[in-house]
Amino acid sequence: MDEKDLIRRAKQGDRQAFGQLVRMCQPMVYRTVLRILGNEDDAMDITQEGFIRAFTRFEGFREASSFSTWVCRIAMNLALNHLRDKKPTVDPDVASLSTPAFDVISSRADAQFQVRLAKAIEALPPKQRLTLLLRVKDAKSHPEIADILGCAVGTSKANYHNAVMNLRKALSDLLPSEEYVR
Repeated sequence: MDEKDLIRRAKQGDRQAFGQLVRMCQPMVYRTVLRILGNEDDAMDITQEGFIRAFTRFEGFREASSFSTWVCRIAMNLALNHLRDKKPTVDPDVASLSTPAFDVISSRADAQFQVRLAKAIEALPPKQRLTLLLRVKDAKSHPEIADILGCAVGTSKANYHNAVMNLRKALSDLLPSEEYVR
């Protein structure tokens, strides 16, 4: 069953259809929230709260974006609000950047470097951190990231660029001066 049909049925009050929508996008929403918060328990709570909010406001869903993007944006906003009250921690395994865009960083397997990397990612402003992780770990395009964050594509690109520059600066003593992360 496709998403549009499930949305139509859910808007008519079919709770099973809404449940299917939740099951379809729950892993992506949870991963996004976990990357913001860095704590599994908090991420589970915020993810659940995001779906509850989506359910209570479902009649207002205009279908301008996919259901998963809409719910992800709700949960992301809840997570960012949560950060104001609690400083996040990033697990080095969650923060590992093992993609071609980060060959220089990911080629460094030593524990000291991975801990520094996790701390540098944790120190990024929340939107930079989320943009970086959505781009690198989830291989999202800038238009997809912009849709999730509710910003312009240019803002997504700027957040990503600034995140990379901040990581370079934080890790500059460990990276060869000739190598650049794009």
